[in-house]
Amino acid sequence: MQDAEYIESMIFRNAEAIMGAVTCLPGVLTMFRYPVLCDVAPDYFYQSEGINTTFDFCQRYLGEDRFMTHLLMEKPGTHTLGFSTAAVCKTEAPGDFYTLLRQRRRWFLGTISNEIVMLCTPQFWVKFPLLMLTKFFMILKVGGAITYLVLMELIFAAIFDSVKPEAFIWLMAIVVPNWLFVTVWAIKERRLKSVMIFPLYFWWNPFFTLVLLMYSFMTVRERTWGGPRAAAGGDADGHDEKKEDEGQGHELDEVVADKPMYVRA
Repeated sequence: MQDAEYIESMIFRNAEAIMGAVTCLPGVLTMFRYPVLCDVAPDYFYQSEGINTTFDFCQRYLGEDRFMTHLLMEKPGTHTLGFSTAAVCKTEAPGDFYTLLRQRRRWFLGTISNEIVMLCTPQFWVKFPLLMLTKFFMILKVGGAITYLVLMELIFAAIFDSVKPEAFIWLMAIVVPNWLFVTVWAIKERRLKSVMIFPLYFWWNPFFTLVLLMYSFMTVRERTWGGPRAAAGGDADGHDEKKEDEGQGHELDEVVADKPMYVRA
């Protein structure tokens, strides 16, 4: 699943770069010019007001990479935020469904909180009009709205009525172009397994996203991290992340999150 997603993300990141700026620079995979990083350091590393609301926590902690990227996008100057297709990296994928769900919850809450702020910032619309218009239409598909509607229509039709060929035509009109783009890119990057994985991912992802959306909204007030790194850290310390999330970890994370961050001189 993650392999297919990364191929899809490479296409999106290249498109964003062409339209003016990449909107998310993962910290561990990003190179900054030091003077540019110094310009945003006070806003990023020192937050005098603290993290008082759930929205601020999602924006600045769960989506810290997007928060940094948007600060860089706001700064005037000739610097650009690009994407290198030559870079090769690996990641640690979740080992079980619960860890996957916790990871995607963090990604979803961090993404949606930062992109709402981004789309409500007039400066971005002036500086990156085409990019902002594209992101506006992309945020409308949170959860893959059109795909869901077509899939639900097919399922209900199969149960209660006859399936109409037009529904398959509309579904293929969504799936096939995406699959062709991913196929070309996967061949170019020599990641051929993504060609076979992507169709399965495209069919499975809507149902997983429905579960993710419900889980994210039900746990939105929990100030926890989640994901394979958090799970591995818990194991290394002799703690179970799942139990911490359900118990005292919630309160501990709230205390940590309310403390401002400082820049070292």
